[in-house]
Amino acid sequence: MGEGGRRLTAPAVRWLRQRRAARRLRQTGLWFHPDYAPSALCRTERAPCIVVERAEKVIAQLEAEGLLRLEAVRPARLATYRELARVHEPRYLQDSARAEVLARVFALPEEAIDVDAILRGQRRAVGATVDAAREVAAGRLRVGFNLGGGFHHAGPESGAGFCVYNDVAVAIARLRHEGYADPIAVVDLDFHQGDGLLAAAESLSDTRVLSLHGSIWRHAPAPQSVQRLLPEGTGDEAYLEALRAALPAILDPRPGLVFYLAGNDVLAGDPLGGFALTEEGVLERDRLVARAAAEAEAGLVVTLGGGYRPDAWRCTANFLRWLLCGAVEHGTEPEAGLRARFARIAARLDPAALRDDQAWLTEDEVMADLGAGSPARLFDYYSMHGVEYGLERYGVLGYLRGLGFHDLEVTIDPSDRQRQLVRVHGRKPFRSGPLLLIELVAGRRHMPLPDTVDGPVDVLAVEWLLLQDPTSGFTLARPPLPGQRHPGLGIATEIQELLVQVCARLSLEAIVSRPAHFHNAAGALDFHFLSPEAEGRMLAWREVLAGCAPAEASSLVERGALTTADGAVARWEPDVTVLPLSERLKAYFASSAYAERRDAEAARWRARGLRVVPLARSA
Repeated sequence: MGEGGRRLTAPAVRWLRQRRAARRLRQTGLWFHPDYAPSALCRTERAPCIVVERAEKVIAQLEAEGLLRLEAVRPARLATYRELARVHEPRYLQDSARAEVLARVFALPEEAIDVDAILRGQRRAVGATVDAAREVAAGRLRVGFNLGGGFHHAGPESGAGFCVYNDVAVAIARLRHEGYADPIAVVDLDFHQGDGLLAAAESLSDTRVLSLHGSIWRHAPAPQSVQRLLPEGTGDEAYLEALRAALPAILDPRPGLVFYLAGNDVLAGDPLGGFALTEEGVLERDRLVARAAAEAEAGLVVTLGGGYRPDAWRCTANFLRWLLCGAVEHGTEPEAGLRARFARIAARLDPAALRDDQAWLTEDEVMADLGAGSPARLFDYYSMHGVEYGLERYGVLGYLRGLGFHDLEVTIDPSDRQRQLVRVHGRKPFRSGPLLLIELVAGRRHMPLPDTVDGPVDVLAVEWLLLQDPTSGFTLARPPLPGQRHPGLGIATEIQELLVQVCARLSLEAIVSRPAHFHNAAGALDFHFLSPEAEGRMLAWREVLAGCAPAEASSLVERGALTTADGAVARWEPDVTVLPLSERLKAYFASSAYAERRDAEAARWRARGLRVVPLARSA
């Protein structure tokens, strides 16, 4: 609501938030460096879903909302040996450059350790926390926010739990060395006890530590600490009640500086956590700490700590959004009925905007209108601007921004009527060069059908669809599929439903494709093989591979592990699949004639003794 109870429009709210964020950024500093995220950490055995690019996602999200400019993010410098040596023993600093030591810290095989990359990332995160603390202590900032750090398991003589050097302890030691005399409070709200921080705090003068945790790594009875072990499954209400009760003790007497480890592994479903907080609960936790520091007139230094759910980065984005503009927002569950939702979006799209370039006509368009040259529009309908407009309205481009990509560029090449091309490129903060994210090769076709269906049909034939995130790495939980160079984007279903709406607009009766691999066919929702025999084969193969994950099942097929009783290898043979949209095509696939031939073929494969045989491991 605006002044006098008037409701503000969405653009007005966005403008007000941006103005407020621009003002608050004068007193809020953010630190980050792409070295924070060595790619090897994606493969850690302890947390296979670790999201190393979480800071980039936060930055991209806030940039897309107009709350943050990339140039406002301060580059993290490398912490010096002298800074580290004020907390860590010289012998440990020497040992920390050994691959076998880092392998234990990160739960990685020794051969996967890139010593230089890992230490560079850790030293930059430490340097950022030190600089943030110095800026806040000097009164130049009210909040210093490191989009990394929180390495509270690193003690004076050892590292553990993804923590090599203790950034908070090093920052406090640097402040004390420079003569900062005010009391300092540390609020550690990571799910795990900060054992290394508690050990280091014993030698840091006038430093009090509050730790609410659900996991004790080792008993560390630090005299200046308040420690609370909360039971597994603790939810929002109990957690926030415990925090409200514990905060006053750590803030009396009033500190000059509060370090806050805002770990997001307290979220429900975190693979390394055991609490059950919601996004709303985590944001309320963050607000409690920030308000308590403000009421004590203390500066605030924030580091991230843990958070191993793929979407845990949204909690950090929520906290920063609130710090910058006061907005309280949370992610929402996707609306049920994706096709119905997309149909409603399609009904609201402006056909003129889909066909119009909203710019000057190109030479190709003029020639096409005169009956010469190549077609200027995708599928003889969509302009390049229209494709971008549609991808925006269906939420595809917004989703990519949420993954951390920016400067998204949509291009089309409709010069070949049979194989028309759409590409989407994007950039990641602090990474060079545009990255290919989406590539579609498709065309409108007349396709003959079996005799039971009258005449040919007009279809959208998809020859190639690439959905990839070149900045992510494969993990033990998410291994590569055959033919896959990079992990997918996770929007295959959304792209399929978008193409369904394209067919509805262009009066096309089906989407057709020819899956190159078993997993392409197995994961294609609502598609059927045009041939009932191919559908029967797929039915039988699925039964045998039902207990396997998609990557494993497809790999077994590719490697020849699927055989019949006589030892013959069942080889994958690409065939035409159809997503029927018209009633006559749906009737064909639902017919008794199709079902009888399908079931007969499936029975034939079962009778041949279809099975999976173990394969010899390669040397």
